[in-house]
Amino acid sequence: MANTFKVTVQTQQAQDKRFPGAMRINSKDDADLLVAHGWEVAHTTKTGKFYMMAPDGVKKKNPVIEIDTDALLEDMEDTDDNVIPFKRDRSREDWLTEVVEMVSPWFEDIGMQVPKYRVTTGFLGRGQMRGMCTSPKESRDYTTEIEISQTLDDPLEVTVELMHELVHAVAGPEHKHDGVFRAIAKGVGLLSPIAEAKASDVLLSGLELVIAEVGPYPHAKINAADRPKQTKRMLKCECPSCGYLVYLSQKWASIGTPLCPTDKVHMVMADEPGKDGDEAA
Repeated sequence: MANTFKVTVQTQQAQDKRFPGAMRINSKDDADLLVAHGWEVAHTTKTGKFYMMAPDGVKKKNPVIEIDTDALLEDMEDTDDNVIPFKRDRSREDWLTEVVEMVSPWFEDIGMQVPKYRVTTGFLGRGQMRGMCTSPKESRDYTTEIEISQTLDDPLEVTVELMHELVHAVAGPEHKHDGVFRAIAKGVGLLSPIAEAKASDVLLSGLELVIAEVGPYPHAKINAADRPKQTKRMLKCECPSCGYLVYLSQKWASIGTPLCPTDKVHMVMADEPGKDGDEAA
């Protein structure tokens, strides 16, 4: 009698309209195991997730697979693949990319196509900027760059802002918030005022399903107000004879002033520390 053991493979219902009935599998090993038992791969995402179709009559939700121990040991003897690989934690970029893959069909439903893109996060300053889309014309490999502010960590806020930036990507950043942008935005469920990222109830419901599938957003917000403001500035130094100007840091100004290249006299400080002036870049 063969020695066997049972393994439960974790699966989730895929929310992608392009693959109705597909189950989402997060591990390549699990996907390979299901393929060996008659499942078919319908789609592989950029982040290494698998949408798979189960054979007729087979349980799709968390199926239990019976494995022949003797056969497994024989396979392990014939290959070096039994070494457990290192698996890194999912990054913010992985999470955002997975969301884009899941919402891209919503743009296809209105006759639009998400262009080649990269999506990441960044600190976009102390203002109200929550996201940014950069034209592919500014990229060496002609890729649209999308950036989400690191001051956001609520998954629903993040995905709504991501939808807004994707509309910029689809319309073309040069359209800003014009009629082309507004038409696409309304088509996917964004509301007026169109320059802000506000979503309809239908869009919010869809995004909540996406978030339920991709899991928690792996990020903790940066509090912009708590970041120290730059206090160093350049000090103006002027020739008393001809008015020739240079700017010095406080460090060098405290050592001494330079000679004017025209009049060969020592220049004098026109600014004193603590007065308003230009900040150093």
